[in-house]
Amino acid sequence: MAGGASATLALVVGAGMLALGLILFVLLLMSRRQLRRDLRELVIGLEDLRTGDVRRRVEVSEGSPLVLAADAVNRLATTLGERGAEAESSREKLRAMLDTAGDHAVVATGPQGEIRAFSPGAALLFGRTEDEVGGQPVGLLFEEASWRELLPRLSRRNFRDRGLELRARLVRRDGTTFPGGVDVRLSPSIPGGFVYAFRDLTEQTRLELELRDSETRYRTLVEGLAQGVFITRDGALVYANRALHVLSGLEGESLAERPLRDFVSTRDVLLVQEALADVQAGVVPPTGVRATWLDVSGQPVAQVRIEISLVQHGGRAAVLGLVADETRERLVEAELRRNEARLDAVLEAASDGLLVLADPAAGWVVRMTNRAFAAQFELSVERLLGASAGDLARMLRERGKGAEEVAAFLSDAGRQGRVEAVALDGAQPRVLELRRTPLFDRSGELVGLVLATRDLTDQKAFERRLEANAEELRRSKEALEESYRRLNGVNQDLEARTRQLDTLASELQRLNKMKSDLLANV
Repeated sequence: MAGGASATLALVVGAGMLALGLILFVLLLMSRRQLRRDLRELVIGLEDLRTGDVRRRVEVSEGSPLVLAADAVNRLATTLGERGAEAESSREKLRAMLDTAGDHAVVATGPQGEIRAFSPGAALLFGRTEDEVGGQPVGLLFEEASWRELLPRLSRRNFRDRGLELRARLVRRDGTTFPGGVDVRLSPSIPGGFVYAFRDLTEQTRLELELRDSETRYRTLVEGLAQGVFITRDGALVYANRALHVLSGLEGESLAERPLRDFVSTRDVLLVQEALADVQAGVVPPTGVRATWLDVSGQPVAQVRIEISLVQHGGRAAVLGLVADETRERLVEAELRRNEARLDAVLEAASDGLLVLADPAAGWVVRMTNRAFAAQFELSVERLLGASAGDLARMLRERGKGAEEVAAFLSDAGRQGRVEAVALDGAQPRVLELRRTPLFDRSGELVGLVLATRDLTDQKAFERRLEANAEELRRSKEALEESYRRLNGVNQDLEARTRQLDTLASELQRLNKMKSDLLANV
C-alpha cells in the first residue's frame, strides 16, 4: 500500500514537472535575465517536491510571468502534503487492521508474482517472516498441485472483474500442509500485481467432514425407517425416503417436486394442507393429522397419521413429516369400540349391578358401572363414574344401614374373593348378594376390584314360599304315611279274614264232598 501511494505521488510530480518545463521554456524565450532567478526558485521548489519536501514555499518577484507557475507549484505542494497525510493515515489504519486480523493472512505480489507485502497474520499462518519471503514467488506458499491449478485461472478475463475464490492446500515453513481458503484480487496500487487473502480452513474442513458423516448416518437411518419420511416446501415434496416410495407405489420413480395433496384423499386434503401451511409459517407448533394415503393411481392404500414439524432445508423454512401406517391400529380401535359398545350393552342389559374400581396406586377410582347398580342404591351413573373410594363409601353410607355394610364390604383390602348378603332398609326392604372379585395383571399385581350386586329379594320370597310349600308337603306326607299305616292294618285284617274264609270254603267243599259221597252210597 505504501508503494501505491509513492507511485501515485511520482505520477503527480512528473505531470507537474512536465507542465512547468513547458512554462519555463516559454519564459526563457521572453526574458532570460529577468526570469533566471525565478526559474531557479521554481526548479528548487520542484526538486523539493520530487524529494517529498512539501513544506517550502516558492517565492518569485511580483509582476513576474512565473507568478502563476509559482502559485501552481505552491498549491501542488499543499495538495501533495494533504494527500501524503491522508495516505499515511490510510497506511496506519490498514496496518492496524492487518495486525488485528490474526485469522486472515494478506499477501501482496508484484507483476511477476514476487511477494512485496506480508501481513502479521500471514507470518503467523505460514510461520515465515516478511523479510524471509520478501521478493520470493508466492507459489512457495502453495502445494505444487494447488499452485498449478490456480495459475491458469489467474489469466482468465472474468478474474479481472470478479476476482477469484477457491480452496487450496497451503504449505507452512516446516513443510506441513493444511487446507486453506484463498481470495485473489487485482492489486489497486501495484500494476499487474495481486492481493491474496488466506484463511486456515483446517477446523472448518474437519467440521464439514463430521457434518457429511453425520448426514450419511442420518440418511442411512432415515432410509432404513419403516415409517415414511418426507420434506415439503409450499406443499411440494422436496425429499421422500424409500418407505414412502414403497407406500406410494413409486419404488422406481422419484416423488420430488410432486404435490403432497396428490397422495392424500380428497376429504383430508384441506386439513393436511392447512396444517402444513400453518407449521411452515410458524403459526402453530408441531402437530399431527390423520388421513387416508393414496398410491400413484389414486387408490387408498393405508390409514396414516402424519406428524409434521418446522425445519430448515436449503436455508429456507420447510416442513418435515413422518408418515406412520395406522391401518391395523385403526382396525383394532374400531374393534375395540365395537367391543366397548357390546360390553356397554351387556352391562346395561344385566339385571345384576356391576362396579369396577381401578388405579390402586393413585387411590381406588370408579372406572365402570351400570344403571342396575346405580338404581339399587338410588344413585346416578354420572355421579358414580370417576368417584374415589372415599367418595363412594360416603355416598353409600348416606343411603342407610345396609349400604354402610356394602361400603365396609368393599373397603376390605383382602386379595381373595368374597361373597356376602346384606339387607337394605327403606320403603321396600331388599336383600342383596355382594360378590367381590379382585383383578390381577400378569405379574400378579392387584390392579382392580369388581363388585357384583344381585337383588335376592324376589328369590328370598320365593324361597320362603318354597319352604312353606315344603312344610305343607311334609305334613301331608306324614298324614298320608299315617293313613297308609292304617290302611296297611286294614289290609292285614282283610288278609286274615280272607285266609279264614279260604279255610271255611275248603271245609265246606270237604263237607259237600262227604255229602255227595253219602248220597251216592245211599
